[in-house]
Amino acid sequence: MRILFLGNNYNPISTECLQALLETRIGQVMAGVWDPAGEGFLRTVKNGLRTRGPIFVFRKGVQLLGAKAHCLVQPLGILPSRAATLEGLARQWNIPVRRCGTLRSPEELQLIRRFAPDLVVVAAFSRILKPELLRIPALGCINMHPSLLPKYRGPNPFYWALANGESETGVTVHYVDEGIDSGDIILQRSFRIERDDTEYSLRDKSALIGARLLVEAVGLIRDGLASPQPQNHAEATYFSHPPRGASLL
Repeated sequence: MRILFLGNNYNPISTECLQALLETRIGQVMAGVWDPAGEGFLRTVKNGLRTRGPIFVFRKGVQLLGAKAHCLVQPLGILPSRAATLEGLARQWNIPVRRCGTLRSPEELQLIRRFAPDLVVVAAFSRILKPELLRIPALGCINMHPSLLPKYRGPNPFYWALANGESETGVTVHYVDEGIDSGDIILQRSFRIERDDTEYSLRDKSALIGARLLVEAVGLIRDGLASPQPQNHAEATYFSHPPRGASLL
C-alpha cells in the first residue's frame, strides 16, 4: 500500500503519527510537509500576533528554535535519536519528503498523481484539502483529529476543551470530506482531562494515543475491515482559534 502522509513539520502530533506508521512498515510512505515558517518569517509572526498575541508567538518561537537546535546537535550524539521534525524523521527512515503549500496548484497535484497513493493520511496539516486531491487515492483520505468528533471541530480543540471545563477529551480518526472535520468516523478513543493538564499536555497525550489509533485505522482500511460511521451533525460544535492573547497554562 502506498501512503501519502501530510503533516506540520514542527507539530508533535504529526511526528508521532508518521513515526508510528513507519515503525509498523504498513506500506510505502511519502511525506508532504507544511512548514509554518516557510511562508516567510515576518508574515508568520504577523499572523501569529494578529490571531493569538505575543505570548503565543513567543512560545512558538521557542518551540521552533528548540526543534532546529535539536536537528543541529543530534548528529553529534548528544540528544536521543528521535526526530524533532517531519523532515528529520523522513531522512532517518530514508523516505521521500517534500515541502508543500496549499496542494491546489497543478504542479503539486500532478506530483501526487505520479506517486499514486492508495491512501492519504493527514495529521495536523493545517490545510483544507480540495476535492481534486481527495479524488486521487483509491482508498480515500483520513485524518487524525484531537477531539471526540463531532464535538470540537476546528484548529485548536485543546484550548476550548479546557476553557469549557470538559472532564474528558480524545482523538478521532475519520475520513476527510469537503467539510471541516465532518467526515465519517473510523475509530475513536477518549481519555480523562486531569486538573493539571494544559493545552500542551493534552496535545502530547493526543499525539501518543492518536498515533496508535491511526495505525490501527490504516490496518483496517488495508484489510477492508473499516466500518465508518457518519457523524451526528446535529451534535457538532466548531471552534476557531482562541481569542487573541488567550492562554491556558
